[in-house]
Amino acid sequence: MGDLSKRDFTGMFCLRTVVPLAVDKHIEDQNMVPVRHRRIPRMIPFLIMCGLACLPSYAQYSSGTGTPEDPYQIATAQDLVDLGNDPNDYDKYFILTADIDLSGYTFKQAVVASDTAPNIWGFQGTVFSGSFDGNNHKISNLTVAGGAYLALFGMVASQGKVSNLGIVDVNVVGTGKAHENIGGLIGANSGSVVNCYSTGSITGEGSVGGLVGSNGGRIITSNSTNSVTGMKYVGGLVGFNRGNLTTSYSTGVVKGIDDVGGLVGANNLLGNIRSSFWDRETSDRVTSAGGMGLTTVEMQDIDSFLNAGWDFMEETRNGTEDIWWILGGQDYPRLWWEPNEP
Repeated sequence: MGDLSKRDFTGMFCLRTVVPLAVDKHIEDQNMVPVRHRRIPRMIPFLIMCGLACLPSYAQYSSGTGTPEDPYQIATAQDLVDLGNDPNDYDKYFILTADIDLSGYTFKQAVVASDTAPNIWGFQGTVFSGSFDGNNHKISNLTVAGGAYLALFGMVASQGKVSNLGIVDVNVVGTGKAHENIGGLIGANSGSVVNCYSTGSITGEGSVGGLVGSNGGRIITSNSTNSVTGMKYVGGLVGFNRGNLTTSYSTGVVKGIDDVGGLVGANNLLGNIRSSFWDRETSDRVTSAGGMGLTTVEMQDIDSFLNAGWDFMEETRNGTEDIWWILGGQDYPRLWWEPNEP
């Protein structure tokens, strides 16, 4: 029974329901209609209710069944909250079908896959192991103030994936005794982050990053302009890295005390960082545990990225996927669907 979704057939045993029809051998003399036949119309509403009870009970989301072919559709703020409240769905497939504004919401923990006991060392809760496709939409005005593993997703497992999603005007603040693994998108990542970006402000103590607090998975073609403030392991994109980071960048100001970097605060022996950059001027950081620091002028020059193998629209030398676009001399690279917003 554990493999059955709660939204499959809540009334599976209704198939055994039998509604006996009363048999009355007496027949009214007036119209000679058997009594049992006259009782049938009065039983119709009851039969309809029984039938409805046996119908599949679908999710509280806007649509979908949670499979790769028919992912649950997240269209409203309430859909997103419902996802966070149901760990049984953390291994399912989701797709964002509209931009979502979280103004008016303040979360004390990550919206999805939160740490349920932030004062206890290590993650306590259910990790997200499914797939969340942002579908080139954005979630704006996310505000989180709490303990550890703070972000939209608290923790993503190795088989989990978050893609094609923008986190705009996010404000995450780690407070209390344990405020580590803090990011704009994911607190602690062991899965895949593809084509994502974040803007806003991130504050914590340890493993604090603009996009991801700590990364043990894969981050590719993503960026952050978040300002980031912490104590130790603080980076413009990732606070602590032990995974793979490729073709990504950050530009936000970074403040901290120990192991602070423009792109990555700390990178252990397992970490691999390549073809990634940070703005030395806007970050106020000339060093990083990985990546290459460029001036603002260089960061707004397409050649800086073409020479590193980045695939831009209207060029074919680095491929034809057209992942990035840029207003040369005016702005940083943007994902092909990312709007030109400050």
